[in-house]
Amino acid sequence: KGGENTFTWKYTAPHSTSQWHYYITKKGWNPNNPLTRADFEPIGTVKHDGSKASNNLSHKINVPTDRSGYHVILAVWDVA
Repeated sequence: KGGENTFTWKYTAPHSTSQWHYYITKKGWNPNNPLTRADFEPIGTVKHDGSKASNNLSHKINVPTDRSGYHVILAVWDVA
């Protein structure tokens, strides 16, 4: 759903972390085609201080409210 959403990370092997990026598929993407980088647009970045990220860490990310139908949210964890 659009608006503020909470995403929680559960790590099996915590690492030093620089940031997390969140992306959503663009309007008009075709779910019948393989996903490419061009299908995504950024919706949020959360910076970290380079230390190991704690387990069960949550981020609040605003998901666009102008989407309908099926969309994919991609979260990327950048280790330091």
